[in-house]
Formats: sequence, structure tokens, C-alpha cells
Amino acid sequence: CNRLRNTRRDVVNKFNLTPEAYLSLVEALAGLCAICKNPETHRGRTRLAVDHCHRTGRVRGLLCASCNKGLGHFSDDLERLTAAVSYLNESRTRSDLDPST
Repeated sequence: CNRLRNTRRDVVNKFNLTPEAYLSLVEALAGLCAICKNPETHRGRTRLAVDHCHRTGRVRGLLCASCNKGLGHFSDDLERLTAAVSYLNESRTRSDLDPST
């Protein structure tokens, strides 16, 4: 009961999002993270995080704690995220077994 009350307070106060709008997002995503398509599995958390643009405050969707933190660590910077994707793609072409690559 307290957890539901806290969820309602948080989404209304922090994101100007009604509990009904939050639940609509949950339903639209089938309760899964918009990025990794997994349910929230972070220890102690039961609900997906509201992802929002830090510049405009606009709600973008719902994310699991891991994906939400990942975006936060990249400061929503598309150039850095694109560089990270390129880095990961390039590392796939190298042998993970050869330490000289």
C-alpha cells in the first residue's frame, strides 16, 4: 500500500505524470523496459523508472534501472552513445582471445 502511494506521489511530483498515465505506459510496454525489453529486475525495485529528457523534462518512456543508469552515465549524449556502439561493433571483429588486438 505504501509502495503504491509512493509510486503515485513520485510520478506526479517528479514528472507531472498522473498515475493513470504511468500505468498506460506500463501497459503499452507490457511491463518491459523500452530499451532491453526485460522487466525490472534490480534488487528491491518493482517498477520501471520514468525516463525523461533532462533538458525539456518531457517523458520519453519507462526503463529498467540498468538502462536508465546507462543513459544517465552517457548524459543522453547521442555522439557518445554512437561512439560506444561503434566501439562495441569494432571489438566484435577482433578476436576476444588475442590480447594483442
